[in-house]
Parts: sequence; structure tokens; C-alpha cells
Amino acid sequence: MWPLKSLDGISYRSGMAVARAFFFTGREHSGRNDPATLLEHTMNWDRVEGNWKQVSGKIKQQWGKLTDDALTQVNGKRDQLVGKIQDAYGVTRDDADRQVKDWESRNQ
Repeated sequence: MWPLKSLDGISYRSGMAVARAFFFTGREHSGRNDPATLLEHTMNWDRVEGNWKQVSGKIKQQWGKLTDDALTQVNGKRDQLVGKIQDAYGVTRDDADRQVKDWESRNQ
């Protein structure tokens, strides 16, 4: 297993998230899916994870149907949050992802 080191200020974890995003979306490397945008987005969620107790209060205000147990399970992981929103509100994964993106843009 590779050590979880930082290379040029980019953590291994953040770099892998960018790689996964490209692999699973199969989208062009332009616009909102360029590496810099994805890396910035990923790094912001690294900060969210570190301040999860504070951020979870704002998330609870936005999505009141999410239980405290659900937020504890999310623990700052964006993909988990999208899944919990999908389950709690009965929306598609794309709709839940869009809601999280909108929330992110308002709470930067």
C-alpha cells in the first residue's frame, strides 16, 4: 500500500478522489470537470470532514429530514451525504447531487 503522503500540497486521498471522478464519470477534462476544479472541490470536503460537527448543523438546517444518526454516518463524506439525501427525500442520485452542489455554492 502506498503511504498517504502529500505531493506538491496534494494529499494522496485528494488525488485518488480526482482519479475516481474521472474514471467513473468518463467525462471530458474541461469545464466543471477539469482537474483543478475537481481537486478544489475535493479539498473543500477534506476541510468539511475536519469541521464536521460545525458543518453538520448547517446541513441539518438545509435537509431537516436527515437524522443525527445519518449525519454521524456521513461524517463529512460527500458521497455519503448525497446517498442519505437520496434515501430521506426519495429523489434520484443526480437530484441529490445537484442539491449538494447548490448548497456548496451557497456555503463556501
